[in-house]
Amino acid sequence: MVFTDLDDTFFQTKRKNSDAIIPATDSPNPLTVSYMSEEQKALWDLLNASENCSIIPVTARDYTQYNRTYISRDNRIKYASVYFGADILCDKVSDPVWKSHIDSCLKASSLQISELDVLVREIISNEIFNVCNVDDYYVSIKNKNKDDYYASNSECFTVLSGFIPDDFNLYQNENNISVVPKCIDKKNAVQYLIEKNRPKLTIGIGDSLSDWNFMDICHIKILPQKSQINKTINQLKF
Repeated sequence: MVFTDLDDTFFQTKRKNSDAIIPATDSPNPLTVSYMSEEQKALWDLLNASENCSIIPVTARDYTQYNRTYISRDNRIKYASVYFGADILCDKVSDPVWKSHIDSCLKASSLQISELDVLVREIISNEIFNVCNVDDYYVSIKNKNKDDYYASNSECFTVLSGFIPDDFNLYQNENNISVVPKCIDKKNAVQYLIEKNRPKLTIGIGDSLSDWNFMDICHIKILPQKSQINKTINQLKF
C-alpha cells in the first residue's frame, strides 16, 4: 500500500513550479489549478501500473477540494484520507467506525473548532491573513501575500504558539498555517488503514513536516527533492 500526500507531492500550482504542465485539478480560479510535472506523472504512472499496488491519498484537502483532483476520479482509488486524517473514505463513503472515533475525540477537545476559529481571528490580523474554519475539523490560516510571507507567517506562528491549547498542533508550510487537534493526525488514519488491511509492504510519500508522522510508520519513505522535509534534512549537519 502506498500512502501519499497530494499537494506539493504529486502536483502544485504554476506559482510553485512553472515547468509543470500536466493538469491535475479543476478549480473555479485558474490561478489555483494544480499541475503535475513530467517526473511526478512518471512516478504516479509507475505506482498505479502495478496490480499489486494500492495508492491511498492522504491529504489535508476537504471533500470538495479532494474531488477537484483528477486523482480522486481514478477508479483504482479505493481509500482516501481527507482533512488531515479526520475522515477516511472507502469507495467515496466515510468509514463509520473512524468517523465515530474522530467525532468522540473532537467533543473531548479543550476547544471546539468554532471556538478556536473565533480565538484565532481575535489574535491575528485579517488584513494579512485569511482564516477559515474547515468544516469543524481544523482552522486554516493563509497569508494573503503569496510571495512575501516569511516574516509575517513566522510572527503569526510564534504568537499562536502562546495561545493554542496543548491538545492542538500548529503546522506551517510556505504561506499556510494550520491549527489541528492532536486527535486528528494523518498518522492515525494511516495506522487505522494498515491495521484494517494488513499489507505486506507500506510506502509513505510526502513533502511537508506534517506528513512525516505517517511516513515514519511505513516501511519505506519517498520525498520530493524540493520538499519541506528535504530542506529540513539538508540543514542538519551529519
